[in-house]
Amino acid sequence: MCAGGEKIKGGVRRLIQWFMRHYYSCDIPLEAAIADDVIFQHSALGVVISKYAIVESGVTIMHGVTLGASKGLTNAPIIHRDAILGASCTIVGKVEVGEGSIVGAGAIVTKDVPPASHSYWSKQDHSNK
Repeated sequence: MCAGGEKIKGGVRRLIQWFMRHYYSCDIPLEAAIADDVIFQHSALGVVISKYAIVESGVTIMHGVTLGASKGLTNAPIIHRDAILGASCTIVGKVEVGEGSIVGAGAIVTKDVPPASHSYWSKQDHSNK
């Protein structure tokens, strides 16, 4: 869907996806539920998002972030309001990143991140702000 809620036709959809993939090295399907005010830093370079992922309002996504599905295509992450996803972090599966949380650069997240907390490195430690 576009910002106005209208659907984009097949040929134009493929052209937009081709352009994004080849010029920005990213894969962000137009079907993904991404709020209009999500901030993609560095032109979304290297960002890959499952078409089943949900990204709420006010989220900041740095370059190289992956939001992927696991064990079936619909098991995709939900990123709640005002979260920050650090560069090259990977969030896989039916995982929720809580409101106002920060996922550090390079983190691999496979479990829920509580609201207003930090998840960093690949050990997936959580701490309150």
